[in-house]
Amino acid sequence: MASQLETKWLLLLDMKRKWVLMPIYGVIVLLIPISFACKPLTPDTNDDKQVNTLTNVAIYEQNNGRQPVQAKLFAKIALGYELIGQEHKASKLLIPAIQTSEKNQSLYIKSGLLEELGIIYIKMGEYDKALQTAKSLQIYESSEKNIPLKRIAVKMAEAVQYNKALTIASLVSVNGVSSSYEPIVVSRSTTEANIAIFYARAGQKQKAAQVLAQAFEKADSKAEKAFIAVSYAQVGQKAKALQILSDASQNALTTHDKTAIAVSYAQLGEKAIAEKLLAEAFEQLNQQKKRDDYSLANIAISYASIGKFGQAFATAKLIKNYASPEDYKNALYVTPDGLISGAMSTDVFAEIAKKSAAEGKFEQALEIAKYIKWTGNKAEAISKIAVEYAKVGKYEQAFNIIKDLTENGGIHRDEALSKIAVQHGIKRQYKEAFQLIQKVRSENYKTEALSRIVEQARLKEPANVAIQVLSQAMETAQTLNRHEKVDALTMLAINYIKLGQKDKAETLLAQSLRIAENINQ
Repeated sequence: MASQLETKWLLLLDMKRKWVLMPIYGVIVLLIPISFACKPLTPDTNDDKQVNTLTNVAIYEQNNGRQPVQAKLFAKIALGYELIGQEHKASKLLIPAIQTSEKNQSLYIKSGLLEELGIIYIKMGEYDKALQTAKSLQIYESSEKNIPLKRIAVKMAEAVQYNKALTIASLVSVNGVSSSYEPIVVSRSTTEANIAIFYARAGQKQKAAQVLAQAFEKADSKAEKAFIAVSYAQVGQKAKALQILSDASQNALTTHDKTAIAVSYAQLGEKAIAEKLLAEAFEQLNQQKKRDDYSLANIAISYASIGKFGQAFATAKLIKNYASPEDYKNALYVTPDGLISGAMSTDVFAEIAKKSAAEGKFEQALEIAKYIKWTGNKAEAISKIAVEYAKVGKYEQAFNIIKDLTENGGIHRDEALSKIAVQHGIKRQYKEAFQLIQKVRSENYKTEALSRIVEQARLKEPANVAIQVLSQAMETAQTLNRHEKVDALTMLAINYIKLGQKDKAETLLAQSLRIAENINQ
């Protein structure tokens, strides 16, 4: 019988991709009442054309919910206005997001805006409103609410609002939900375990242990218990963590249970026990009449997770249906060197290669990457290896391996370049960072890189140096398309506020608002 975690994934066996994991990710409906006054906003300056009265009414008073991009941009700008003390304008700017989350027909859009609103309320210090946002989700299924609730709860804990964070965690279903965007199954128990870590960091280790004990009682799978065990070690109770893993391993029936426990053992420094459990899982799989490719891939990736890359590589090569004749037959095209167009959500060789590179085993990672048979997965793996090269200062090697990446218009090349630029920023090599950003063609990746470099400078540099970095970032931000420009200028405004440059921030927020109001014209 499959474990609780396994049952939360759909295994697609008949759509060109073998053992492709697709998360069951739900969405949310907003139930927060609108209580804000609806009065059109008037930009302070006229660098861009101002919207007319009818457009203002449509945006702020009678929003039809069909412009979610604009609504999300307004919500981000609202945070900036809140931070400079213009609460009334901030409240009005949140109205389109609230109305869109009520009226839009897409559940995906509703959930995205709801999560954005909850987190923005927390950043504004409006903790009760964030809590109310979370409480409105409790009537929905676990697949629809767990992940957004978990993210809001963690942000609440980061804001030192522990009781409210635990209240939100109590709304998460006991049954776990898995997603490729989350490292573990998201359930009530794992969400509470996340919050316990914040208690421990604040010096409240007794409370952390109490929360973990409550979380453990709710754990619905061996994978959840293994995660909680690691959390116990993080709050200083390694003996308790090892006891939990020992008890769990004695009752582990499935290969997935054993791999989850093995990885947790390795995280606690017990790699010999971890390797033994993975060997048992492999032997259990071999005794089955028909060996399951998904389970084999899981064991291979788990070997890589504990640093046993040779075993990981050897196990992965045993998968029979990886890049099968049917995959080649159904491919849109096959490259001259035998790669299939497209990508799998989880490619076993790509995962092993990325983990190998993260441990500094670059030649091994590149060798493993040769076995990847999908163009997108190979490009992603190569870009990750390049970033790991950059982290240790091997920029020439990084650039050499990404220069020919052209998959999806070179998107993975752009991703690598943007992240290498961030590495330059971390090393305070700002000239090199901004020069590299200019080579990035994807404006989304440009914006992400600018945000991380600016944040790094603000936190680590003296104010005068940080302001110089923000000024350099501004030059690039002004060249972006309208959507990315609003994101970048708003991000810069918020960082200027935190550096005490309120006037500069207000100018940028006004520009962002003018662009956002006209973005659909």
